[in-house]
Amino acid sequence: MTTYGHGRKSPLSIVPKVVGQQRRPDPPPYLSDDEAEVWRSIVDSMPSNWFGAETWPMLCQLCAHTVASRAIRRALHRTSRNVASLHELLTMNKNESKIITELSHKLRLTPASRKNSRKAEVEHRHGTTKRPWERETEEDLG
Repeated sequence: MTTYGHGRKSPLSIVPKVVGQQRRPDPPPYLSDDEAEVWRSIVDSMPSNWFGAETWPMLCQLCAHTVASRAIRRALHRTSRNVASLHELLTMNKNESKIITELSHKLRLTPASRKNSRKAEVEHRHGTTKRPWERETEEDLG
């Protein structure tokens, strides 16, 4: 481990080393077919090393809540005039949506959760962020 003056550790010494291409995690066997489909969809949409084993329990919950939310939405489409059922389903849907949003944020699946808030604040304050229509090259976009 490389150290700098005053005992500081080199930033490179704490970054895990990745050898070769990492394989995307398969869904656990205890997930339902629908949950496994959601798992694959999410995992395939992110970089191959995004989901370490420590994230899998939370990802499983996200898959389960996504499938439950879909079932609630289907039930909402079938419910037309029963106000009590409609209210109950809407409440359930709201709760599922909240959980899905929280889990997605914690897993850093949303663009807002991946942006460093301090960097965004500094860029905003100093006007260093270019608006999309002000960007000229591919480098500016990324």
